[in-house]
Amino acid sequence: MAGSVIDPVFRKRLVQMAPGFLSSKEQDQVTQQNRRDYIIGYGLASVSYLLILIPQYNTLDRIMALNARIPESSISILIQTYGSMLGVQLSILSVVLAFQAISGVLLLLTSIMGRARKAWRGKYVITSMSSIGYVGYSLGVGFLTSLRWASILARMNVDVSPILQSYYLFNLGAAICYLGVVLVLRRTYTRLSALEARDSLTIRKGILS
Repeated sequence: MAGSVIDPVFRKRLVQMAPGFLSSKEQDQVTQQNRRDYIIGYGLASVSYLLILIPQYNTLDRIMALNARIPESSISILIQTYGSMLGVQLSILSVVLAFQAISGVLLLLTSIMGRARKAWRGKYVITSMSSIGYVGYSLGVGFLTSLRWASILARMNVDVSPILQSYYLFNLGAAICYLGVVLVLRRTYTRLSALEARDSLTIRKGILS
């Protein structure tokens, strides 16, 4: 009689706990591992963006050394307002800070979604893909901007072959770092999925026993 009363109650509790249920010990371990990977991913994203910016602003310095006219942009406004050196430095600082802030917030949201107990998968995919997409978009815009600066030198009959070679070397490094970001976030997702699968199996065994 007692077993017939206890078993349904126990089964009901297991079913209620099933969505997003994570064992505390394994959850803590996965959280620590993923936190480390988020930091690695943030570092890789930062390095990739810097690798895009370095040749871009080297080219800009060369353009200013030749006293060439810089097309209307946020950089040209800063240069006109604060001078060439300070204007370029402020431009670099502004874009770096914006990238660091936005990518950091997106990775933080990804981390929070990974710790959610219910319906974490869809939220995690959205935030992680947003992080990857934003980094990729920023790298693409930086590369196109670099080509625009190089085209200015080309119109001045300056040999841009060495410049383009440096672009491709830096962009290759940026692409490798970007791939690292994708793989790191993929690894965190795999850990969470594997942990959820183990917990679901444990719950099913508890229901059947």
